[in-house]
Amino acid sequence: KNLPNLDLNMKLFSEDLNFTFKQIENLINQYEVWLSDETKYGKNLSESIFRKASEKNMEHCYKILERIKDGLKILKKDTKIQKAFQLMNQAMYMQQVHYEIKSKHFSQNINYEKVLSEIKRGNWRPFQICFILLNIKGVHDPESDDREIVDLIWFPTGGGKTEAYLGLSSLVIFYRKLCKKEAVGTAILMRYTLRLLTTQQFQRAASLICACEKIRRENDHILGNEEISLGLWIGKESTPNKEKEASDLLNSLYANPKDLSKNKFILLNCPWCSEELAPPQERPKGYKIIKKNFYYVCSNKLCAFSSDKTRLPITVIDDRIYSNPPTLLIGTIDKFASITWRHEAISMFDNPDFTKPDLIIQDELHLISGPLGSIAGMYEILLSALTEKKINNKLIG
Repeated sequence: KNLPNLDLNMKLFSEDLNFTFKQIENLINQYEVWLSDETKYGKNLSESIFRKASEKNMEHCYKILERIKDGLKILKKDTKIQKAFQLMNQAMYMQQVHYEIKSKHFSQNINYEKVLSEIKRGNWRPFQICFILLNIKGVHDPESDDREIVDLIWFPTGGGKTEAYLGLSSLVIFYRKLCKKEAVGTAILMRYTLRLLTTQQFQRAASLICACEKIRRENDHILGNEEISLGLWIGKESTPNKEKEASDLLNSLYANPKDLSKNKFILLNCPWCSEELAPPQERPKGYKIIKKNFYYVCSNKLCAFSSDKTRLPITVIDDRIYSNPPTLLIGTIDKFASITWRHEAISMFDNPDFTKPDLIIQDELHLISGPLGSIAGMYEILLSALTEKKINNKLIG
């Protein structure tokens, strides 16, 4: 539904809090009017079964409305949430531009406003910003009952689900940094069903993490010196498990660039400037071994991620993921199952030096509604126990 006189512009949200509050209040008011109309409509339905269903649904909607209002209250008074919200908006509009950009159009000084209007992006859909607002209380207050709620985003393909949960992810990442600058460990677990993860989703998450990391580098006085990073945890068939394997694979690729089966490094284009990291038929330009470790280093010198020091904050190597857990960890259910027998995997979550995850996202939930879900459920108890943290002598999930 198109809502009139509503401007949910990410760039303006990142710059002007008063504008933000005004637009969100406008959105809440219009949602309230719609709920009131729907309630009247439901009461006038002729069949009692439909009247009851309508009444029950409206109860849920009003609870959602209260959570959105709570989110706005916190946003109005908490300066750290305000800053995290502004940085989230900045990261999101940057990500939209960099995800779409072609390498030949890339420059160091992108006019984001101009590009966003050309590609018709840079605005939240109402449900996306509402989803973020209704989760602010759970992010801000770890003891809130909201943390017991599983929020389901149910939209058709292309409806904007990914943007909604990427937005919330970046809010969580920035809020954690603002509360504890040098926090180390995975902030967000994003789980996919087996290996149905598409490169497109990984590339999109990579563009967002690059935006977050670039913002951190430019604001390290408030966001600290610990890198904001992305890890892809999908295992040996698809990616190298160890640094030595990565090195051997890369040498094979150098020797025979035409054998694409040797490229298990998943990332083929720079998620920031779109430069090819491993052009087909050519010696890979963007893969590098630095001090025995494998890294992605963009070969486009104009790119912000093009030197050994400013390399891309992304890894697909299991060993690195265990020893230095990425801020956002994308994994498949089979890898989470390996926690039961692989002590290195447990150590990611059960190490006093690492902060426990704040948010778990399960993508494509419908795919685990059958027998696969029963299997996944067995590991859920373990994962829940591993990610619990003690706050004020209370266990928080």
